[in-house]
Amino acid sequence: MVLDEASGYTAAVDEITYKMLAYLTLPLPKDCPSAIRYDMAKYDSELVEKTYAAILSKHKAGCLYTDSAFDENRPLTHCALPSAASTDTLERALKEGDNNSDGRCVPVLFSDTDDVLQAQKLCLAAKERGAQVTVLMTKECRDPDTAEFLLTCDRLLVPETLYEAYRNAAPAVGVRLAYDVKAPNLLARVNAYADAGVTLMDAYPSDPDACIQGEQTALIKELGKVAKELFLRAKEGRGVAFLPFSMQYRGAKLGVDAFTNTRCKTCSHRMHCGGYPRSEADCEVRRACADAEILLALNADPKN
Repeated sequence: MVLDEASGYTAAVDEITYKMLAYLTLPLPKDCPSAIRYDMAKYDSELVEKTYAAILSKHKAGCLYTDSAFDENRPLTHCALPSAASTDTLERALKEGDNNSDGRCVPVLFSDTDDVLQAQKLCLAAKERGAQVTVLMTKECRDPDTAEFLLTCDRLLVPETLYEAYRNAAPAVGVRLAYDVKAPNLLARVNAYADAGVTLMDAYPSDPDACIQGEQTALIKELGKVAKELFLRAKEGRGVAFLPFSMQYRGAKLGVDAFTNTRCKTCSHRMHCGGYPRSEADCEVRRACADAEILLALNADPKN
């Protein structure tokens, strides 16, 4: 699957087209560049020519490699905040979302529960505004005296070891999968939980610092496999919501407040990174996650 972020064009393509798209950069010349011919040497030369001509045609039609300026008014995908954020910060975030999403209150994602009481205050404030609230749980969230669950949310993702204890704590409860950045092995675990009926999942690095070291090739490939599997499940009516955005977990741990930092102006997937990118490799993984979710959403819509 390919998606042009600016035009919104999405399509299923063959292997050679998918690989060629990864090598091309603007401006696209009239004839296939010699460097591309070299990169595609294992394919028949005539097929390479035809593939390039098809891509160039889509580019001229405004579908692929569009160079539209970044739309600062594009609706926020979600408001991502740590549990230590202030209620004023949440209010500013929701107001911005209101202004940029046709009056709809953007979903709120709280990326940790280090401060449970503050997290509950934020959950209630967001719910009062009509926002859908998702919480990524990092520690126990029950009252020590009554064992009552303390957070008011629509979706709750908990560590694997706590899933059974919290499976009825919110309208939708899912599993958080910790992974090794260099050997994530997510696909088998996602499939196992999905087959067991768990339809909400999230993944986060067991070593958050590894996410900024630039050694994420294995993770990017694994997320691609997971995205393909989830796409097929969605087409078969067995959809699974996979939220691989917990790489901002490290930012939350550091007390980073997404709305006190300068927002990145280069990524059309606004706020998937909390507006606080830490490295080019980190950004690449986040964008890969976002692309996968957008493709799933587009293809889940009968109109697409």
